[in-house]
Amino acid sequence: MFGAGPQLPHGHQTGEAIDGPVRQESDWSELRPGDRVAIVRGNRVTASGIVDAMTDDASTVWVLFEGVAPRRMFHRGDPDDLRPVR
Repeated sequence: MFGAGPQLPHGHQTGEAIDGPVRQESDWSELRPGDRVAIVRGNRVTASGIVDAMTDDASTVWVLFEGVAPRRMFHRGDPDDLRPVR
């Protein structure tokens, strides 16, 4: 009825705890359109997607998802962090 949610890359499941410190101010300047990212809140992966666009100062990033919510904007001050998936 609502379609599929965001697809997570192999090895990352929604709600999965990840290693590393609890979120601090992120530096997204290394991200580029086309990069796959994990969306992290606290120390849990909540979704993943592909970087679609970003501002020149990398303070705002738009991420594409599959399913009902195809695109979402993330700002550096948000509680979510974007981490590259390699």
